Amino acid sequence: MPDPAGPELEALAVDAVVAVTPERQLEERLAALSLPALLWRSGPAAAPVGELQRLVLAAGDQPEAWRCVGLPVADPRFAAGEPKLPQRAAWLGRPTPRRASYLDWFEHTQDPAADGTEALVAVNLHDGDEPAFDHRAAAALAAGRLLVSETLVPARGLEPGIDYLAARDLDDLYLAVESAVRHPQAFRRIRLRGRRKAELFRASRVVARLVHDLLLEVRSP
Repeated sequence: MPDPAGPELEALAVDAVVAVTPERQLEERLAALSLPALLWRSGPAAAPVGELQRLVLAAGDQPEAWRCVGLPVADPRFAAGEPKLPQRAAWLGRPTPRRASYLDWFEHTQDPAADGTEALVAVNLHDGDEPAFDHRAAAALAAGRLLVSETLVPARGLEPGIDYLAARDLDDLYLAVESAVRHPQAFRRIRLRGRRKAELFRASRVVARLVHDLLLEVRSP
């Protein structure tokens, strides 16, 4: 694989570089090449080292951030149409103590399967008690699944009850999962609307828009 900040990159004559969670050393090497660059980080980060670099935060906010935009979803993860999926539920994300306490308290007719299991219903429980926008939820919508999630904050364009089944608390989550698995056709419109709204997160569109804005800014007189 070519060095992402070496002679091979210069030979390609690229207009800009998009680096997701780059090491500081890579930032410095990109700055030395005087290449416009978007530095995309998931949380608080130091200010960019180069004049042509811009910091994009996927979560949180800080003065050094040029934009606050959630991580995009790779184009190949988007489903075409309405994929046929098994009528069951599966978790999104890794097991957490919070999920374990939920399972100790609630008994589903059929417990959600592990993340990665093919399932029509995707269940998203925040890792912690604080509201959040979980990138995995956007990926589930892109895959054409019916999303059941604790309310996503910030909303990033997704509307609770319209694009996904939103749960204000754990009781809500339990009831929504049970209903979604038993009667998925009752929520078909929400599933289809969620898939359409997932286009907001398509990587090719999100990245193209940001790179356009970056080049417009750094090339302006």
